[in-house]
Amino acid sequence: MKAELKRWKNKFETTEKELNGQRQIYREALGNVSALEEQLSHEVKFCAKLGSSSCSILWSLSKYGIPDTTLNTTSMNKLLEAIEQTLINYSQADSALDPSSDEVKLVEALLWNINQHISV
Repeated sequence: MKAELKRWKNKFETTEKELNGQRQIYREALGNVSALEEQLSHEVKFCAKLGSSSCSILWSLSKYGIPDTTLNTTSMNKLLEAIEQTLINYSQADSALDPSSDEVKLVEALLWNINQHISV
């Protein structure tokens, strides 16, 4: 009887250790999910801001032509703020980004557009 009790106690302790390990993994996964949700929320806001300001500028240009005051509009300022944030995030990246990634292509396109507007 004692041997069987000891066997069950060992089995219980082993199972309890496994459960605690799984709980730790769950907590870490939950933390990762929270971090990813926050990152996704930030990216959604950024994309909405970038899209909204770009469309506003395009609509304004298609309706009125290209006035000299385009660079002073609120829409242009919002677009430039979004570009600035993108370039800051890109320059502060922890690791090298893949040259064929969407992030690098976006930064290259933004820099190309800035260069085109400056050279005009």
